[in-house]
Amino acid sequence: MLGFLWVLGCGVPQNYVSTVTKLETSPGVHAVDVGDQLLVDGDLQEHTVLILKGAIRANMCYTFTSGEYEKTGEAGQYEFYNERPSKGKVKINFPCDSTQGVRYSAQEHKICAITIFGVASCAAAPPENVTRSTLKTGSFIRELRFTGYINSKLRVTYREFIESTSQPALIVDIEQDISELPTLIAYKGARLEILEVTSHHIKYQVLQGFTQREGGSS
Repeated sequence: MLGFLWVLGCGVPQNYVSTVTKLETSPGVHAVDVGDQLLVDGDLQEHTVLILKGAIRANMCYTFTSGEYEKTGEAGQYEFYNERPSKGKVKINFPCDSTQGVRYSAQEHKICAITIFGVASCAAAPPENVTRSTLKTGSFIRELRFTGYINSKLRVTYREFIESTSQPALIVDIEQDISELPTLIAYKGARLEILEVTSHHIKYQVLQGFTQREGGSS
C-alpha cells in the first residue's frame, strides 16, 4: 500500500518566522588572513528546509520529488512546508486536487500532501531519506575580501549577493599599489586604512562602510 488519505479539516499554518541577522563590520582595527572578509554589509536570512534524498510516492495522486521544501509553519508534532521552485515539488496526477502545502512528522516518520480541501495524502518518510537543513539567503549582501598581496600590489575582491549566498551576482577584482603604509583604499563608499600587509595577512582600520543603496537599506 503506497499511502492513505486523512481529512485534516484545516489550512496549512503560516506561523514560521525565519531568522534575520544583520551583517556588518564594526568600525575600528581588524586583522584577517588571505581569503577572509575585510568588510561586509547586508541582511542574512536563514530558513529551515526539509530535504528529501529520494522521491516518495504517497498514492496514485501525489509524489514528492527529491529536493528541498521550505518551512512555513508548525502545529504540535507537525511541521509544514512549501515547494521550492526548481527544488522540491509535489507532482500531481490528473484529476487529483491541487495542494496547499506539505506536512511532515518526525515522530510518525510520515510526509503528507495537503490538498486545497484540507485532505492529507500521506506516505512513510524513513529518517534515512529525510533531513533538515538551513537555507541561507540575503536580500542584498556586499563584501570585500582580501585576496592577496604580491609585488607591492594589494588584491581585494568585491562581491554582491542578491537572494542567494551561494552564487555572487557581481564580482569585481580590485588591485592597488601599496607604496607606503599606512595607506587608504576606497570602493563603493567604503574606506579602509591599511596598516600592515603581507601575502598571508592584513591589518586594517575600517573608517567607513559601504554607501547606502538608493531606495533601500545599506
